[in-house]
Amino acid sequence: MWAVIDLLVFLSSYALASLTKFGFPIPPENLESMLIVLPWSALIFLFLMYYLDAYATYTRSFEDIAWATVISIAGASLASLVLSFWLRAFAFPRSVILYALLYQLLLFFLITWLKVRFISKEPFPSVFVKGVDESIASLLSSNRTQSVDEAQAIVIAGLDLVEELKKGIEHGKPVIIDPTVEQMALLNGLMVSFDDHPFILIHSWVFDRVQVFLKRVVDIIIGLLGSAITVILLPFIALAIFIDSPGPIFYTQQRLGQGGRSFKVIKFRTMIPDAEKYTGPVLASEDDPRITRVGRFLRKTRLDELPQFFNVLVGDMSVVGPRPERPEFYEKALDEVEDFRLRLIVKPGLTGYAQVYASYSVDFKHKFFFDLFYITSPNVLSTDIKILLLTVKSVLKREGT
Repeated sequence: MWAVIDLLVFLSSYALASLTKFGFPIPPENLESMLIVLPWSALIFLFLMYYLDAYATYTRSFEDIAWATVISIAGASLASLVLSFWLRAFAFPRSVILYALLYQLLLFFLITWLKVRFISKEPFPSVFVKGVDESIASLLSSNRTQSVDEAQAIVIAGLDLVEELKKGIEHGKPVIIDPTVEQMALLNGLMVSFDDHPFILIHSWVFDRVQVFLKRVVDIIIGLLGSAITVILLPFIALAIFIDSPGPIFYTQQRLGQGGRSFKVIKFRTMIPDAEKYTGPVLASEDDPRITRVGRFLRKTRLDELPQFFNVLVGDMSVVGPRPERPEFYEKALDEVEDFRLRLIVKPGLTGYAQVYASYSVDFKHKFFFDLFYITSPNVLSTDIKILLLTVKSVLKREGT
């Protein structure tokens, strides 16, 4: 429903912009050009809104929906500019796009306010819970029911889920599962038939050659752009770091890459020099006193990660993938999560699901499952696009890990 409303508001903003520019009636040649471009711009707008989780049931805050909408509006406006040239719709004035942008910011501010007012603060009014920690179940609803019939959704965990899963399906209720690795493996299984017998085929989690090639091409393109931005910003960031905390500008650290291969990751220094001299290797916390004032800003805006584009170019990392762990923390993670080694199946990345969906202090277990969602995704390039868009939103909101 909200997608239809958003589409109507998007198109109405261009109608208002055209009337502002031309009055009534709109000249036929201008109207024709707009009718050529706008269907494509509207599709791009809805595509961005969907990929930025504007319509997800868990997207509840005004800020979250607003940033998704602003990025989508900006992307659609840029698309209108480009498409007007590409489709040779030269009678589509730039001023109409500008007016439409202003109307959209105003109208969507009101629409977003209404969304937050009408959408429930909790994903579900009530849930039936079995085998799930109370702290996890409370994220979905504060109301519990004693039977599947009374619940709006079913929240289950563990291996013995068959009975509750069947009941949920029979009653048309959504089923939320706190997953195990085995269940994650089945997530993207394919149905195949051998001699009239149905089977579930689970492909290798290692990306195939085509995916690896396409991903590498995208990595090189984004890596070159990111490296160029790094070089441009380098003098300003270096000066700020040195004035705030004299010492090295860059910081290198041993990390584990694909297959457990060790490499050195490079970042802008965000902590005091020799931060681990007396403490040894320890995980940084959100309010870590070792982080400098400039370092705190660099971390919040992710600017400290910019030098890692060079790691991407040389092939140690990918733009999207699980964040690389330090060897010392990897051993600790293995003690907590037996299957943590599965993260090493793919190249580590600058950003991933854990960075856009989890908080700074996310533990190893939850980080592992976020990364597993990525590793098991059937269309890695589509998933990469989604994560990159969500990373833009996360950076603008200054949140994530």
